Order: sequence, then C-alpha cells, then structure tokens
Amino acid sequence: MRMQKRIYLDLQIIGFNIFMTLLCLFFAFPGYIMTIPITIMLNMYAEKERKTALAGSKVKISGKDVVASFKVLASIIIVPISVIIYTILFYLWLTAYNIVDEEYTFRYTIIFLLMWPIYITAMIRSNDGLIRHARKVNSQILFYLYENKYRKLKIQREELQNKIRKLVDTFGEEVVQDFNQNRIVQKNQLQSPKSVAELDIQNVFESLLELGI
Repeated sequence: MRMQKRIYLDLQIIGFNIFMTLLCLFFAFPGYIMTIPITIMLNMYAEKERKTALAGSKVKISGKDVVASFKVLASIIIVPISVIIYTILFYLWLTAYNIVDEEYTFRYTIIFLLMWPIYITAMIRSNDGLIRHARKVNSQILFYLYENKYRKLKIQREELQNKIRKLVDTFGEEVVQDFNQNRIVQKNQLQSPKSVAELDIQNVFESLLELGI
C-alpha cells in the first residue's frame, strides 16, 4: 500500500512537471520565433568578442564571461530597437490587410508597443521554467530506469559525508585555531542525510549526471 501511494505521488509530480513544461513552451515558443534574428545577431557578435578576448589574454580559457557580458550589454541596445521594429511591422501588417479600421489600427499598435516588452519578460521567465521542468521530467523518468544505481550512489554519498565530518571533527582544531568555537555549522546543527527510503525524486538530476546518464 505504501509503495502504491509513493508511485501515485511520483506520477503526480511527473504529470505536473509535464504540464508545466508544455505551459511554459506555449508562452515561450512564439518568442523563440520572433527573437531568432536577435539571437543570431547576439551570438555572432558575442563569438567575435570572445575570440578577440582570447587572442589578447593569457589567462582566459574559454571566454564565457566575455560572451555573457557582451550579450547583456548588447541586449540593452538591441532589444529596444527590436521592439520598435516589430511595432512598425505590426502596424504595416494591420494597414496592409485592412484587418481593422484605421482608428483601431493606431490603438492596437500602441497596445502592441506596450505589451511586447512585457511579453519578452514573460518569455524569459517561461524559458527558465521550461528548462527547469523539462530537466525534472527527464530526471524523474531516468530515476525509475536507473533507480538501483541512484540509490547506490546516494548510499555512497551518505558514507562519504559521514567520513568527511569525522575527518573535520578530528583534525579541525589542529588546522584552524579555535575551530570548534568559530565553526559556522555546529555539531548539533548538522542534519543527518535522508535515508534511502525517503529519497525525493525531484532532486535526482545532478546525481544522475554523476552516473553519466
């Protein structure tokens, strides 16, 4: 009975994450299509800046920090310009096909101008949610496929945590002066790790990556 209840709850979690994945995709997908030109432009210039930074530095290895910084700075300029361009295209689309009267054309164009930045923000949040929930669905399904390996890894982690704690308690005072008095986490604050029977499949993704799954 307990096993059936756990399976039922796990299926509920998987179903919820699948629903949230589809919902986030629904909001994010139109934005993906409309921001393809911006994405391509940012990636091209960011890669160019990355190569320039790598060529002039002996410290940088991959230059990912340069790419991230450039994308943020470039987005501050490109995104407002894209909003104006899409607003103009929306206005031309309304007038070219006479979808609404001229009076409403201007009103709808203003509404589009105001709503588009809000949608971009919602799209970014939806994209984050899409990635997060898709990973959860993936990890939860893999958990059932490789449950024994995951539980074995979890046991090894618990054993390693206990060994590290004992090592710190044994040699802490010898390495750091007044270690026990100044330690951030006191012994009585240490929480014992979850038992194998209490594993939560929502937190298995990183562990499965360690297994090469």
